[in-house]
Amino acid sequence: MRAVELQEYGGPEVLKAVEADAPEPGPGEVSIDVAYAGVNFADLKARSEGYRVPGLPFRPGLEVSGRVRALGAGVTDLAVGQEVAALTQGGAYADVVVTEAATVFALPAGADLRTGATLPSVLPTAYALVHTVGRLQPGETVLVQGA
Repeated sequence: MRAVELQEYGGPEVLKAVEADAPEPGPGEVSIDVAYAGVNFADLKARSEGYRVPGLPFRPGLEVSGRVRALGAGVTDLAVGQEVAALTQGGAYADVVVTEAATVFALPAGADLRTGATLPSVLPTAYALVHTVGRLQPGETVLVQGA
C-alpha cells in the first residue's frame, strides 16, 4: 500500500510517499480502506514541529472516511464494506489505516465519503468555535474566510 510519512519536521517537502504493508486490525480494532483523509491544524503542527508525534518516522492523518476492510476480534457493530468515518491516532495518510472500533461510525444518511472525512474532527471543531467560543446568536452573521 501507499502511505505518506515524515522522517523529520519541516514544511510540506518533508512528506514522503512510501510503500508499506497494509496493517491488520487487532482485537477491538477496524481497518479501513481510505477514500479521503482530512488535513487539519493538528496534522500541520505534527509535520512542522512534532505535535502529538510519538516518534519518527510518523504517518499523519487524524480523520478519515472509507470502507471497512476488516474487523478485529470482538468488533460486532460494523460490517466489512460499510462506509464509515473515523477519528484515528494518526496514520490516515495511507491507503489503509487501523483504528479503535470505538472511534469508527457509519456515515449518516446523505453524507458521501468526501464529506465524511470532515465529520470526526473538522466539523466538531468548527461547530465549537462558532457556537461555544464565538457564542453566535440567532440573527447574527459570521464571515468564514478560507485559504
